[in-house]
Amino acid sequence: MPIYNPDDHERNGFDENALRFQGLLTQHDGLLIASPEYNGSFPAALKNAIDWASRPSDEYERDKVFRGKFAAIMTASPGSFGGIRSLAHLRGVLMSIGVEVLSAEIAVSFVGDKFDGDGEEMTDEKTKNTLEKLGASLVEMLGKTHGEIKFMSNTNS
Repeated sequence: MPIYNPDDHERNGFDENALRFQGLLTQHDGLLIASPEYNGSFPAALKNAIDWASRPSDEYERDKVFRGKFAAIMTASPGSFGGIRSLAHLRGVLMSIGVEVLSAEIAVSFVGDKFDGDGEEMTDEKTKNTLEKLGASLVEMLGKTHGEIKFMSNTNS
């Protein structure tokens, strides 16, 4: 997606990738967001995607994409803070567009120590268990508020 600019949006119309992202978001009631911390906040690319998806398009009204959804948020960092500073920023942005963010959040410090080399499988069982509990709490909330739950996973982005 291009960097969101209201003037460009009006001149060029709604970005087609942003429209696809909106469609994906409207199909689900919950978001499990794992984001790195960049200089004390979350990445600009994530903010840009949120900015695009929160705007009205020809297919979706402004409040239909995010409002009423639930989110669980987590971050990781090679440092001792684990990315915790970014979560407050992400929480604020999500809440401003109508997403209910669970109070529990996770910041994984020294993330490089939680894996065996370059492997994808987490070897730190305590951290793995904590992350799984966060996902389970989101599922529990969605079950209470929406009944049947449909899962979608995208571990590539």
